[in-house]
Amino acid sequence: MQEYNFHDLIWTKNITRDDGNAWAYMEHEIGAVFELNFSSKMGASNARLAKKNDLILLVQSVRSPNSSKKPTYLTHIVAPINDELTFDDPPGSHAIKRLVTVVARNLRPLVKPESLDFKRPNRGKVCTIDLIIPFLRTGLVIDLSQKQRLLWELFTVKDLSVKEIISELDETLKDPNTQAEEGKELYWEGKHKYYERDRKLIEKKKKQAIQNGKLFCEVCNIDFEKKYGPIGEGFMECHHLYPIAKSGIRTNTLDDLALVCANCHRMLHKKTLDGQYLSIRELSDLLVQHVKKSSKLRISSH
Repeated sequence: MQEYNFHDLIWTKNITRDDGNAWAYMEHEIGAVFELNFSSKMGASNARLAKKNDLILLVQSVRSPNSSKKPTYLTHIVAPINDELTFDDPPGSHAIKRLVTVVARNLRPLVKPESLDFKRPNRGKVCTIDLIIPFLRTGLVIDLSQKQRLLWELFTVKDLSVKEIISELDETLKDPNTQAEEGKELYWEGKHKYYERDRKLIEKKKKQAIQNGKLFCEVCNIDFEKKYGPIGEGFMECHHLYPIAKSGIRTNTLDDLALVCANCHRMLHKKTLDGQYLSIRELSDLLVQHVKKSSKLRISSH
């Protein structure tokens, strides 16, 4: 299993909303996917510095109520889900955007450690963590690795496993047929697809079906070997029966998977008009009803 660790925390970025009078991006929870804005003045090259799967520490200074002071807070650790940029049209001061997912975010914003000076990276640019340095008065000597660990461990609420589903998040977002919105729903859809691609479990499921003489789509009953010959042998996809958003992360068993063809698999991931996903039985019944209706129409037309 791939998991993030403190060595992945390479970058920091200062963020702001309403000139520090409001919190930025605090509506996004762990696992949420959102567009992170970058300064137009700093340019696209700066926005591209952090690569897919690098971690970025988001820092913001927010004015305290009834005070002119703006303490500095550490609010999120995020990861870009791809290396692509988008641009607002017409452009504004922060017209460059990248899709990121939240890896860590405490319930309450963290006030920066008193011993560390955040002034050097505090200009809206993407900067290396190395620019965060101890105040001279502290006499503190700390290397990059120690600094990464210190900042990383300040966040007690993390989802380290996001690293293994980054590609699924990106792919799900680019799929023209996906109906997952940005935010937490996209995260769960990415998790769902990741578990559907557990090769070892899929092979066990197929082997079990072959032994029982049942390697066919559980929705439409297509058997690829019968239809296409030897080239179709063993060809079938797996669908995870339990939406992870509802059932949570669980240890998968063969009974959690259904064998389906690509077309039916797409339909199982397509929402109905009332925003629900169909079960294997519901989609199969729908298909039977449609076939019967089509047959009646063909007969009546003759």
